[in-house]
This record gives sequence, structure tokens and C-alpha cells, in this order.
Amino acid sequence: MVIVEEPVVTKDGILRNDKAQCQALLNRITVEIDMKLDMLSYLKDVKMPDRTIRNPDYNRVFDETAKRIYEVITGRGCPESVKVM
Repeated sequence: MVIVEEPVVTKDGILRNDKAQCQALLNRITVEIDMKLDMLSYLKDVKMPDRTIRNPDYNRVFDETAKRIYEVITGRGCPESVKVM
């Protein structure tokens, strides 16, 4: 088992577009979104989209949403070098 430590995310790191810190922040955002969607899926009468990795529409909207949340939190666009994983 390999344990990968993500860097500490700092305001300075985000403002400098430090790739590792920006990626770590986006990773944390995607984990939070996924956990919230998972909790919603257990609620009765809540219709959830097909969340499989093979659903290109879901993946596109998920990625756009994660990047938009990144923008709202940081007040700046998500660097192109940072990808939703």
C-alpha cells in the first residue's frame, strides 16, 4: 500500500499557482462533491444520474462543477495544468 501525502494548501500557494497545491485543493473539492452525491443517493425519491466513469455527460458536468467551485473559493480560475482526477 502506497500512501501519498498531498501538500498543505496555502493562500500563498494558490496565488502563486503552485501546481501541487492547486491540484491538492481541486482533489479535495472533488472528494467532497463525490461524498455528498453518495449521501444523496441513499435518500428515498432522490433521482441520481448514472455516476459511472463511462458516462461522458456526467463526467463533463462533474469536472465543470469542481472547477467552478475552485473558482468561487479562490477567486481565480483553475489553472489549465490542474486536472480533475
